[in-house]
Amino acid sequence: MREVDGRKQLDFEDPEGQRLALVDDGGAGPSHPWDRSSVPEVYQIRGLGPITAAA
Repeated sequence: MREVDGRKQLDFEDPEGQRLALVDDGGAGPSHPWDRSSVPEVYQIRGLGPITAAA
């Protein structure tokens, strides 16, 4: 976990080596919870943000 531009960010790689990050948005903006999830709404991923391509 690290802080980037004042937001907490968790960087990781998926099993295929794709680099990804989960970023805390502080609850800003709309969310689209999945009502059939076993994960409580407060802990669900809120959505997909911008994509950054880097070489």
